[in-house]
Amino acid sequence: MKKSAIFLAALIFVGTGYQARGNIVLDDTTASVSPSPDMQFLEDEDRRLTIRDVASGDASSKFSPLPGRVPNFGHTHSAIWLRFDVENRSTINEEWILVVDFSMIDMIELYVPGRDGTYLGMRGGESAGPGEGTRASLKPVFPVHHQRGKKGTYYIRYHDEGAVACPITIWEPGAFAVDSARTNALLGFQYGIIFVMILYNLFLFFTVRDKGYLYYILFVTATALILVIKDGIAFMYLLAGPEPLLNTWLLNRLLGLVTATGMLLFLQFSRTFLDTRVNAPMIDSVLRVLMGLLVAVGTLFFFIDYIVISMALNIILITSMVLIVISAVNCFISGIRSSRFFIVALVAFLAGILLYLLKNLGLIESNTLTEYSIQIGNSLQLVILSFALGDRINIERREKLLMREKFALIKKELDIARKIQETIIPVEIPRFTGINVAVRYRFYEEVGGDFFDFIRIDDARFGVFIADVSGHGIPAALISSMLKISLTAQKANAASPAMILEGIYELIIDKLGGQFVTASYAFFDMESRTMLYSSAGHVTAYIWKGEGGPAVRLESTGRMLSALSSPRCSVRSVTLGAGDRIVMYTDGITENRNGDGIFLGEDRLVGMLDSHRLMNAADAADSVMVEVSQWGGIGARLDDDAMIILLDVS
Repeated sequence: MKKSAIFLAALIFVGTGYQARGNIVLDDTTASVSPSPDMQFLEDEDRRLTIRDVASGDASSKFSPLPGRVPNFGHTHSAIWLRFDVENRSTINEEWILVVDFSMIDMIELYVPGRDGTYLGMRGGESAGPGEGTRASLKPVFPVHHQRGKKGTYYIRYHDEGAVACPITIWEPGAFAVDSARTNALLGFQYGIIFVMILYNLFLFFTVRDKGYLYYILFVTATALILVIKDGIAFMYLLAGPEPLLNTWLLNRLLGLVTATGMLLFLQFSRTFLDTRVNAPMIDSVLRVLMGLLVAVGTLFFFIDYIVISMALNIILITSMVLIVISAVNCFISGIRSSRFFIVALVAFLAGILLYLLKNLGLIESNTLTEYSIQIGNSLQLVILSFALGDRINIERREKLLMREKFALIKKELDIARKIQETIIPVEIPRFTGINVAVRYRFYEEVGGDFFDFIRIDDARFGVFIADVSGHGIPAALISSMLKISLTAQKANAASPAMILEGIYELIIDKLGGQFVTASYAFFDMESRTMLYSSAGHVTAYIWKGEGGPAVRLESTGRMLSALSSPRCSVRSVTLGAGDRIVMYTDGITENRNGDGIFLGEDRLVGMLDSHRLMNAADAADSVMVEVSQWGGIGARLDDDAMIILLDVS
């Protein structure tokens, strides 16, 4: 169980090894054959049986037919004995090669009949010492001499603490040489693709600085390390020889660590590529938890029972792959183009594993495609994911270009709207007899919904209109332009504030849609020293009397201008005296918030105006706007359009 549990985990990246069944008669046409059809097995729970025990002792009668198509007995600490008969009917060949198609098996021993009736033994596998067996390739390979016309019984003993299949093939030497050359070429092609993908994407990463390329490079590197161990390259160069650099215990745990790290990087790459934080937030949260578990599991390989931690890793890997597939499908359904490449890459890799397993089960023909389908699928996956990254970058660039174009169009529209608003808001404040007027305003965006204007009858009689349109930007500015037109059309009613507001309502009611307007209007007759005031849901105006005293609220009932109901405004009449100050404003002044989210409020505004009572209208208006801005904090913008009008009676 020691290593195959983690090898099953490595299947997520590179697959495992099996071999199709076949007959065990060797003749002149035989290139390769599997002995599985007539193979029998014996489980040695104590690992004490010898070749003498199983060949001629009591244990010889305890062999049973294989339970499956290939020797595979799950997780067990037992040693497994295999037995099969081989008959050489070839007229020309006595030299054959027995190959174990699994590079990572811990220990395997082959016993073939000798000329004197005894058995000749050879050892292979990762735990075999230097010189104990023959390792002529990346897999355990045993040369076998079998006399022509003779029949003999072969015995194989192997143990590995994982659920490892032990597929065995007997090759004709020439055919094996051809197959080895083909395997080496495919491996070279595979590692060449990996090397090119790493260099290519490393170049792209330094060019575009996209984190997705970095995660992809690290994932491909981890995949390459897993393949190096799985394909037997690590054994050949790190364990074999008189002075090995690593031992089997350490190599097995390095495989577990690299597999956990590889999956961790693949999860991070997938999260970045599919943007699961936005497109699948719930799955993204689970993936982050799994990533944390992978970090813990990878570390614990060196401290906890190998089988237990390997099974935990397998569960995490399977769960992660299922969630990634769900995320990719969800993104595809949502119309995210890059997810198509991601799904195709996953399908290519999983299809390679499926073909290999079907070939091992004998359900499809064994050929070059099925024999190396995992390597082909893995290479296709790496290439497609690389293309997918490039496509995603192109999409992002096109989206940025479109955003620039949209921004330019919006800016153009804003420029037009600003010019329109500049034409509807008075450029200069008109002069009137007996009163000084100051107006200050600041828009939340380049154009806004706050609006003011004057209706002039003569130097001594005029009206002041102020309004606040719901929302910001162009929609609010368009409503403001309609207010300008509607107000101009009401000039005949200038002396009647209620009629002004209700007349405007009648003209714009069909154009408001879901928006609304608050407004107030004051008519001044400086000959009679009177002011008439009406409000349609607008914030309350204030008056400070010249003889002193606190500010007085100019209460006036009236509903906002909306599609729900008519304003029904009341009118308030006020007698004016020298030194009086009237203040009208929009709620962007009082609803500006500080860093703690606290509104400025009417009381603070009144306090500011009280402190500036001795200033002229213009200076007082400037001071109020500065203090309102300071309330929000240094560098902070106002939360809404803000406007204030001060009128001082002289």
